[in-house]
Amino acid sequence: MQSLMDERYPIYEQADIIVDSQQAAHDVIVRDVAKKLADYLTTTRNQH
Repeated sequence: MQSLMDERYPIYEQADIIVDSQQAAHDVIVRDVAKKLADYLTTTRNQH
């Protein structure tokens, strides 16, 4: 598991959007992803 984390974390750190994984219902995760994406798109549109 450690070698997998060592390989993937540097790539994950480059992400523009980060959604914390959690043990929650599917609709809660989907809502979190949708909100993070909407926030990101709003922010990037306002910067251009």
